[in-house]
Amino acid sequence: MQWLYTTAFATMSCVLLGFYTELYILCLMPIVAAGFIITIFNFGTLYYLMLASLPLCIPIFIGSLSTDLPTEPLMAILMLCYFFYLIFKRDTEHYKFLKHPIVQILFVQFIWYIIVAIFSTVPLVSLKYVLAKSWYITTFLLITSLVMKNENHFKTAFWLLFYPILFVVIYTLYNHWQHGFQFDNSNMMSVPFYKNHVDYACGLSIFFPFLFVASSWYKAGDLKKILLNITKLIFLFAIFISYTRTAWLAILICLPVYFVFKWKLIKPALIAASVVIVLLISFL
Repeated sequence: MQWLYTTAFATMSCVLLGFYTELYILCLMPIVAAGFIITIFNFGTLYYLMLASLPLCIPIFIGSLSTDLPTEPLMAILMLCYFFYLIFKRDTEHYKFLKHPIVQILFVQFIWYIIVAIFSTVPLVSLKYVLAKSWYITTFLLITSLVMKNENHFKTAFWLLFYPILFVVIYTLYNHWQHGFQFDNSNMMSVPFYKNHVDYACGLSIFFPFLFVASSWYKAGDLKKILLNITKLIFLFAIFISYTRTAWLAILICLPVYFVFKWKLIKPALIAASVVIVLLISFL
């Protein structure tokens, strides 16, 4: 019970101090602290909130630096929570995950980012780059490994991303319609959510295959399956009028890649791709 008395005393002290100094924000400090502590040991809710904000985040430019609101601040908070999680909770399964070769390769790569940043001629930009990489890796790799434990978690993540992305697509298509679906204005159609048509189209092409995965979860005639099938056509049209050749090519490659995975031809495909790349570089 000692911790309960200590918590009650700290809360009362903050409230009294807030009223005494008329800095009423101090009264909220116990709530903020409690929320932070709860988040450290159960950051699933904050993680899902971050996922839902991804398609709707807005790039903000401050001089030579930029950030995406509200997503990047949420990622920074999640990274901080993750470090506290490591300190206060002994998760042997997670430590095994950290020893995986792919994870360790990413750690080595991140160390190289730091070394390069030390010798940077633009230290402020390099510092922002390293910080951004740190919360990207922490959030999308390390915290994802803690939150995504089964197929239901994956389904939750999908739908949290699906509806905001669909909203952005409909918003962008409406803007395209207003401007006669012309290429000249394509960079501005998804503003403020995407700064240009390339980022927008690449985002759609990355998410597009997951529509097929999700539709396999439901039986024929199910409303969600119907919605997903309609969305496939909407996405194809949206990618087509985004005028982004990279996204077009990515969609075309999806079909052969599907059969590569289905028929377990990954190694031969990687060897063939490596040969093609070497020949292409030699030709150039």
